[in-house]
Amino acid sequence: MPNSATSTKDKTKPEELYNEPDDLLKELRPSRIILPILIGLGVIIFLIYREFDIESLQAIDWRWQTAIFFTLAIVCAMARQFAYMWRIRILTDGELSWKKAFQIIAIWEFSSSVTPTMVGGTAVGLYMLTKEKFTLGRSTTIILSTIVVDSTFFITTTMFFWLIYGNCLIVPEFCNNTSYNFFTDSYWTTPFLAAFIFMTFYTTTFIYGLFVNPHTFKWWLNKMTSLSFTKRWNIAANKIGDDIILASDGIKKSKWTDWLQLYLSTALAWSTRFGVVMCLIFAIMKVSDVFLLYARQLVLYMILVLTPTPGGSGMAEFAFGHFYSDIILDTGLARVVGAFWRLLTYYPYLILGVFVLPVWVARVYGKKREK
Repeated sequence: MPNSATSTKDKTKPEELYNEPDDLLKELRPSRIILPILIGLGVIIFLIYREFDIESLQAIDWRWQTAIFFTLAIVCAMARQFAYMWRIRILTDGELSWKKAFQIIAIWEFSSSVTPTMVGGTAVGLYMLTKEKFTLGRSTTIILSTIVVDSTFFITTTMFFWLIYGNCLIVPEFCNNTSYNFFTDSYWTTPFLAAFIFMTFYTTTFIYGLFVNPHTFKWWLNKMTSLSFTKRWNIAANKIGDDIILASDGIKKSKWTDWLQLYLSTALAWSTRFGVVMCLIFAIMKVSDVFLLYARQLVLYMILVLTPTPGGSGMAEFAFGHFYSDIILDTGLARVVGAFWRLLTYYPYLILGVFVLPVWVARVYGKKREK
């Protein structure tokens, strides 16, 4: 992806992003992993204790295919990390080495795991890229590109499967009961719709600002936050507008092949993430509709966007069993699979971030700063 156009804003020093260079690092202190671990494991233990029956495990046909699919689930979890590393190298035109890409993605995912899902790790990603000597304008271009392509993938893929499966995509109750009321008979439909509309709105808005008219985008943001009850967000809105203008030139100069690679790497990252669940379920049972497994993951992750807990902890573990209740009929067994799913896709980044963060700090600040 090409560099964004040089401007006075583009020369902003990385330290000017925050009051002090260490502010964001304090937010990623290792002690922050305690809360999401306690929430997630607490919910898992409670649900398994309430619903698990040892006979569920005994009923599984343990065979060599089970071991193969468990291994493939681990491979998918590792492939997800590779896909994100591939994507960040595409966005930086290969200027980041694989080692640096590994560190950035590990810490980026770590920050997403210890903050609410809606907050995510974008601020951390921006900070780290500037510390890797990328200009603020180019770092902003990279971050906004990831936001747009992630959201576009989610919206288009969800709409595709929604056309195929109808409301059965969202929750199992709709699969065999057409009389179900979309808004009142399931408590998952409202948060799904809210997340889908929210994601569609901000994706469309960002695309307009980045590809069509960034100055008009900023003007509208300024107008909407100039009212008496929205003034508190005016400074933040103008900062977003400046970021959009700064990134727009660089994004418009990108070749279509750059966007193709970016979309493919994004699709690989999410597909391998979803592949973990698919392999875990394949390990214990035969599934007739493979694509429904994939599609339900889209809905589940979209709902987690609105979850206020760090990394969606608690809600993810609770929701998993319900979303696959028509596939894994044993509720207790579904909770066990959900626990393995989180152990492979969520908790590793909590641990990995603790070890990688000081290594990255030592490299960008020097050993004296690490002390």
